[in-house]
Amino acid sequence: MPSEDYISLEIEKIKQNYPLAVDELSDDSIFGLVCLSFFYKDAEFQNSFISDYFTDGAGDGGIDSIISDEINEQLIFIQDKNISSLSNTQDVIDMLTGMHQSIQALVRNEASHLNEKVRRIYDSQRDSEDSYEKCLTVFINCDVSDTRRQRIDDEISSNDELSQYGENIKVFFKNDISQEIIRKIEPPRSVESDRVKIDEASSFIEYSSNSNEGIIVNISALDVKRLYNNYKDKGLFERNFRYYIPKKKIDDQIKQSLNRQNKDNFWFLNNGMIIGCSSFHKDGNMVDISNFSIVNGCQTASLIGRFFEGEDFFFPCKIISSNDDNFIATVAQASNTQKAIVDRDLKSNKEEMRSLQRKLKINDPKVYMKIKNGEKFRTIEGVELSQAQIRNLENWEKIENLDYGKYVLSGFLQQPGFARSTPGKIWEGQTYASIFLRRTFDKDTTYDLLKIFSLYQEFKNIDFMIESNPEGYLYESDPHKRELLQFISNGYLTIPASVILFIKIKRELVDLSAINTDDGIETQITADNLTGKLFKEELPDNYKKQLFDLFFDVASSIKDKYMTLASQIDIKNESVFLKSNTNYHKHIQTHFRSTFYSQRNIEEFQQRISELFD
Repeated sequence: MPSEDYISLEIEKIKQNYPLAVDELSDDSIFGLVCLSFFYKDAEFQNSFISDYFTDGAGDGGIDSIISDEINEQLIFIQDKNISSLSNTQDVIDMLTGMHQSIQALVRNEASHLNEKVRRIYDSQRDSEDSYEKCLTVFINCDVSDTRRQRIDDEISSNDELSQYGENIKVFFKNDISQEIIRKIEPPRSVESDRVKIDEASSFIEYSSNSNEGIIVNISALDVKRLYNNYKDKGLFERNFRYYIPKKKIDDQIKQSLNRQNKDNFWFLNNGMIIGCSSFHKDGNMVDISNFSIVNGCQTASLIGRFFEGEDFFFPCKIISSNDDNFIATVAQASNTQKAIVDRDLKSNKEEMRSLQRKLKINDPKVYMKIKNGEKFRTIEGVELSQAQIRNLENWEKIENLDYGKYVLSGFLQQPGFARSTPGKIWEGQTYASIFLRRTFDKDTTYDLLKIFSLYQEFKNIDFMIESNPEGYLYESDPHKRELLQFISNGYLTIPASVILFIKIKRELVDLSAINTDDGIETQITADNLTGKLFKEELPDNYKKQLFDLFFDVASSIKDKYMTLASQIDIKNESVFLKSNTNYHKHIQTHFRSTFYSQRNIEEFQQRISELFD
């Protein structure tokens, strides 16, 4: 199938698989959901994306989606255009300028002209300290020439408002989007074999470690040009984290160094290239390379391939061979990452982090946790799990350490507002120590904690309208339907944390009199004192339905309290309400005590908890 058909195919796939969720959306809007899924959500669309990230509509200020990248501490604003052609360069500049102005209005809290979805999802996705980098991404479903791309980049660089974003502005066109889809749904390719010339047979540096080998050489520019022309669409850049996207300022510098006067200085002016491969063999002043791809230096190789003419010259190239795809991926990520190292990266090699990773997977039931970007799931012996093995894992058996931290902080430590509002604080000081340096680690308790939070994600993706789901949770006529759906969507930490609180109360680790008292919050509610299995050893066949009913009732209860408070005091929206530990401890838990644990309801409610949890 031609690559240009992939976008339309994915649009139709969402329409067929999620007809009720996207029934009122146009293909233009669904195009945006396709881009969101493939660029930011591992190509797995869920109907909750519409309520969590999707802002498209009248009064959106040019912002069609907002999504946070908590690992890289970025807040990404997206606009998508499902158009067949781009009339002029200024159209893209106008899109980005409009987005920038809307972002400034949101930051200044002067966004009453923007629709409710934009304001609400911005509040939901941003961190409370508003410290995340702002990023602008535009997806356009048409192709343009390289010249037009460069003019767009030039206009961005010279625009006073847009230039401040630097590399945090990205514009993707049809071919970029199609290639991303292909990379996600088809196995990665590489060039089967070729050979390249180096400047001198004796001019090289070799290094080896474990099963990995490397050599640093000076590679022929003419051979790089030949590789580009022969393989640019046949795997040459497949392992590079991003295909070449023209950036005029950098391109001009490289092209300037390629001209006759500066060519001799190219070796000094350019960082060179990295090739990842399965094996290489040096033969005099030639190097044979097998199953290879350029993992860093895509921009250099592309510009040499397209613009270099004249006599040959040589420039630095590192060739790395490994049979471990994860290692090559790590090289690609490390060498292509320009963003400053974030706190999570600094913690990834700490002994306590690696020790926790081992504890989670050493015995059944195993939990595989990634502790850094690009990492693959591996057994305790270091063997990479196959895709089939990963698919057979439960969702709570394959996690990121960021999610682990949020779940422990929200559940065991009963601070879901803090975990929701400032996830970056998970890596700092006492908060980090309370999560990753816990005095007691109980695998059974941890496994069930992860299960509860993971099952909430499954619950959250239900279509809650009674006409379209057998659970029949919600009626169209409910006057507070919108608020309830917002609490279900935004309560992914607070509602499971509430279930953990009910377990603590059942086990008499928290006394009802401790709720909303400083001493009770400090010594009982937030105490890390749960041990052993949380779920009963023998669960009823319909345990998941019972748990989902509990989730829904908790969301409804929180909604009721919110509606009462909103009539008395100024509360911005549901998302902001849930980002506060004070609201959770003072208002939400107090409401539970007066409703679920009232004299009238306590016996029945405790019975519901006892049917699921020990």
